Amino acid sequence: SQSFFESHDRAYGYHNPQDPVEAVNLRLTAWGRLNHPKSGSDEIANGNLTQTETRAVYFNAKKPDATAVYHRADLSPGHRIAGPAVIEQLDSTALVYPGDTANVDAALNLIIELST
Repeated sequence: SQSFFESHDRAYGYHNPQDPVEAVNLRLTAWGRLNHPKSGSDEIANGNLTQTETRAVYFNAKKPDATAVYHRADLSPGHRIAGPAVIEQLDSTALVYPGDTANVDAALNLIIELST
């Protein structure tokens, strides 16, 4: 703790060795090795994905569209979802507009193709 008091004195011009030392901010730099997702998958979704419900969603101000709702955890690589659709998960919701298509890639990313 003596080196702390010396550093404090240099930085702020004073120190009190009788005061308790309290760590307020700590910084950490970590180095590690991550496994990268596969570029391809042996498991490609076959068949249609089952929607969990249908919900009325307004995509324009005139009237709501009957919109399929899917759980993100149910998606597998190769699934294609034609809009309109809602894809829900615990921390976010993805909205696929009418005419757009959501594709699930090998790393389980949603790739939304916009209609032109």
